[in-house]
Amino acid sequence: MPDNRPPHLWIPPDRIRVTPARTGRGGESFVRENPGEHSARLLSTFRASLQQFADKEDLDLATDLIVEITTASGRGVSAERGHLRNLGFQIIAYSAEDSSRAIARIPRDLVPNLTRKLETYAGTPKHRGKGNFGAIEALAPVGAERKIAIAMPALTDPPKPALISLYTSLPSRIKEQAAERLRARLTEDGKPHVAVHHFANGGVAVAASLTATDIAAVSEQYMFVRSIESNATIMIEGGIRADPIPQIIHVDRVRCETPVVVVDSGINAQASLLAGLVRRTFVELPPGTTGPHLSHGTFVASRAIYGDAITEVLARRAVPWCPVVDLQVTGVDPVGNRVTPSPAALAEILERLVPQLAREARVFNISLGVEPARTGFYSILARQLDFLSREHKVLFVVAAGNILQPVATPPMHFIPDNTRLLSPAEGLLVLSVGAIAKYHETGCVAEQQEVAPYSRRGPGADEGLKPELVAHGGNAMFDGAGWVLSPRTSAYGLGREGTHLEYAIGTSYSAPLVAQYAARLFDAYPAATPNLVKSLLCHFANKVLVPQPGAPVEDHHFCGFGEPDVERTLYSSDHSLTYLYQGSILADQYTYLPFHIPQALVDDVQSRLTVRGTIIFDPPVSSDDSDKYSLCRVAGRLRKRVGAGLQEVSIGGEETDVLYPWNPLLHFSHSFRRGYASGEWELRLRLMTRGDLPSDFSQSLAVVLEVIDRADCVRVRDAALQEFPGLYSPVVLRVAA
Repeated sequence: MPDNRPPHLWIPPDRIRVTPARTGRGGESFVRENPGEHSARLLSTFRASLQQFADKEDLDLATDLIVEITTASGRGVSAERGHLRNLGFQIIAYSAEDSSRAIARIPRDLVPNLTRKLETYAGTPKHRGKGNFGAIEALAPVGAERKIAIAMPALTDPPKPALISLYTSLPSRIKEQAAERLRARLTEDGKPHVAVHHFANGGVAVAASLTATDIAAVSEQYMFVRSIESNATIMIEGGIRADPIPQIIHVDRVRCETPVVVVDSGINAQASLLAGLVRRTFVELPPGTTGPHLSHGTFVASRAIYGDAITEVLARRAVPWCPVVDLQVTGVDPVGNRVTPSPAALAEILERLVPQLAREARVFNISLGVEPARTGFYSILARQLDFLSREHKVLFVVAAGNILQPVATPPMHFIPDNTRLLSPAEGLLVLSVGAIAKYHETGCVAEQQEVAPYSRRGPGADEGLKPELVAHGGNAMFDGAGWVLSPRTSAYGLGREGTHLEYAIGTSYSAPLVAQYAARLFDAYPAATPNLVKSLLCHFANKVLVPQPGAPVEDHHFCGFGEPDVERTLYSSDHSLTYLYQGSILADQYTYLPFHIPQALVDDVQSRLTVRGTIIFDPPVSSDDSDKYSLCRVAGRLRKRVGAGLQEVSIGGEETDVLYPWNPLLHFSHSFRRGYASGEWELRLRLMTRGDLPSDFSQSLAVVLEVIDRADCVRVRDAALQEFPGLYSPVVLRVAA
């Protein structure tokens, strides 16, 4: 039977128009009050810094020096880019904590010339060169403390797994030589588990188990070390055995052909509920393991396939939504202990297999986590996911992670900064997922449809919206020390043996629900990009309840947009109309997306017009800079129809708006009571870039524009198609029966 529900409308690419954007003028130069005193001090400290560089273990490999630049208080380094370029510096990373600090590189063969310029600045009566040098406070080697992103253990603690990353922007030869020198040095010192890792985005890192003393020494002695972060093994949870699976079950035909790649501990493909649904298996287990662990991966896969409806198998009926691909990364050792991969090892596995799998699968579920996110820092694994996502047009759905040991009574336990989501969920292009409670009983912490008490919160590394979405992951009670599970309020999945259901709580079990939704959208919209799928899921999400611990935690950092509503991602409701666009825009141009408002909204005095929009894009990211990680920014304005033409309307300021600079996700909602006319309106977009992107750079994006009558008086879609026939084409959905 055909589905008569109205699909959304495409905005035709041939109706998009562009005009040149107005560009701003440069800022004023910095004026030093006493250039004589400043120039003498700067020259003296620079000479001392050159002596410090001479002590670096990798100086003999260097064709460039890595320098920390400090500018005058109140004068950001970014304002001095042109002057620093004149001196031979290339900025490679800004400080997230202090705008007057940045890291730059300068070719060694330019250092003598830089020294002569400094001597001229200090030695001439008019201090020639003050325009370039005036704002600079110091030029020095990068301090060790700026490289350490790992929690420093006490000196008496045993070594901790660490990952030493080199600057990605260095020449390949230099990175290889520096990594090999580090490996040899650490091996000679007797450090265990030393290995060099090479990543698809050009990154090179050395893994080793290090003490706090080791970490401090490496940071100080090696110029080319960018950061040292944790390389601890990934954490996963387990379930509690519940009801047995009936012997005879009717399993329906799978509804969606787009698979979800389950990156986990392996799936028991022999289970009757999973027969024929595990399309392929890739074994990438850690060294020393004898086979896959299966427990966590089977549970996660069953939720991707069946969702919360998996409990219907107890009534001898199973309705699978999508198949899965099994990417096994967690194994068991000879005595049965679980062995998980390090973040560096998982990154290498993914960059080997994603290019191959992207031909058949667009969605990767990662219900694994490492350490809490920090402002201004992106982990190695998050960086690789961002690179692979953009390079291969796939979507990574990543669990936000769980608060395992609350340090206070809920909801006050959310206040500490270490309750932020676990890496790699901070990735800029990944879709991170928190958990909500679907059920409540006496004693449970969360109400029904409230964020679960164990679900980790945002913000992301750029202070942006994280997690973006939530889904059911189970409720919990609190006994004063930890979480207590109830079979009535937990999430359910298939157990390791495939013979029983299990129950558990965790964002591990909410993420696969969203991964399933994403697979269904890729299936329904055959030409969809990850940008479009993300924008549909985020735009059509229902609000949920959030805990109230108070400042500094904001409500949307618990749940992002809310819980996705898949039906609304496919069909317009009776009193709304949704326009969709996916394409690309160029920098420094205004791009105008047209959409129409029907006269019926103007004529009906009871109507209440709201225009909602969601814009998502996938910017390239910096190889070394975490503060200015995203290299693109999109700004937007509405242009409403009035009697005399079009009038610009600023977006932002509504309670539900999400507009973080340089974050690849924008959302706005604007209401209009009167003062507007029907006809063609526009959304004006502008792309801005930074870093070394070319002047003709083109950025792909997707836009969802929804026109709503909040009073439920006007059938907006019907009215628009009657008044403006032939302008927009309905989406042709490929939706399974």
